[in-house]
Amino acid sequence: MQIPIHSAEGLGQVLRAVRKDSDIRLDVLAQLVGVSKQTATNLERGQGKLSTVLAFLRELGIEVSVDIPKSALLRLQAKQPSGSAPVDSDHA
Repeated sequence: MQIPIHSAEGLGQVLRAVRKDSDIRLDVLAQLVGVSKQTATNLERGQGKLSTVLAFLRELGIEVSVDIPKSALLRLQAKQPSGSAPVDSDHA
């Protein structure tokens, strides 16, 4: 199910809900991702680095995508070296 995220706090609430629904303790998830329990707590409060948030989302099986204008996608793809892409071209 897709839900809109409008804030870091909203994303933190989603992280917490999915973690609890998956019956994963916060300290276990933190260990899987390689961060402290305090860092995990901060993420669920909407605080922390984006790279850490993305690692948590991956570990919980949550796929993240953004909806951008086609013109921006073309510009993004044009700047990438041949054979590499920052986006999943199957969804572009």
